[in-house]
Amino acid sequence: MFAKILVPCDGSALGNISALRGIEFAAKIGAEVVGINVTREFQAGYVKADAAKAEYEAAAKEASNKVLQPLKDAAAKAGVKFTGIQRTANHTALAIVKAGSDSACDLIFIGSHGCAGWDHVLMGSVSNKVLSTATIPVLVYRLKEAEVPEGVSHSYESSFPPA
Repeated sequence: MFAKILVPCDGSALGNISALRGIEFAAKIGAEVVGINVTREFQAGYVKADAAKAEYEAAAKEASNKVLQPLKDAAAKAGVKFTGIQRTANHTALAIVKAGSDSACDLIFIGSHGCAGWDHVLMGSVSNKVLSTATIPVLVYRLKEAEVPEGVSHSYESSFPPA
């Protein structure tokens, strides 16, 4: 039923776990995976825009490659075809939805991140926006308490600010 799955990853500890579950899901159903990392657009501010923008774009690409590498490795180990893409946008959810469409994906597998205690799970704003704007099915993966490493909060571990 699902042949190509879009799996977003933001580089956070919880996002990585959810994305790896997306790879496992794809392996079970024989689907290929398109992994995506979205970084924020360059904001010029008070710096020389051209040089700073080029440096920023290079850093964003390098950071996205680092974020997507564990997914690529897991896909290779599971025998899943994997394509990694990086998008730059200030509206992460819209970039994810558009990438799903552009890549001809038939499912978006995204994690729910924000939690107010494990008794009550709140959809992260990106997950919620993806759910409300996607035209293809969206599977929101809810982490089980046992999957969250001790001491892990909702902070980002990536060296680059995710979108």
